[in-house]
Amino acid sequence: MSLAPVLGPVLTAFGLLFVVLGIKVGRDRRAFEARSHVAEAQVIDLLYQVGGTADLSRGNGIFKPVVRFVLPDGRQVEVETTHGSSPAPAQPGQWVEVRYDPEQPT
Repeated sequence: MSLAPVLGPVLTAFGLLFVVLGIKVGRDRRAFEARSHVAEAQVIDLLYQVGGTADLSRGNGIFKPVVRFVLPDGRQVEVETTHGSSPAPAQPGQWVEVRYDPEQPT
């Protein structure tokens, strides 16, 4: 039995799924950028994560900055960023630009 008659439609379905997901992610990002505010934030710490949890073993993980910034009303906000990388995207003490939702700045 040949898989060729089934493989084309299956690959097409996966392709369409990724197109739909890409459109949704793009729309969500544009919506966030439209409602978000920009602030200068100072990196105050780096969290090292492996598999979504903090781990000090220094294996194959990512560094996620913790930043501090001031809202227009004067309140200080400290928050772990949602994205990280390896090597670390910034070092403690450095200033970075962040976007935040004014309805939920944390």
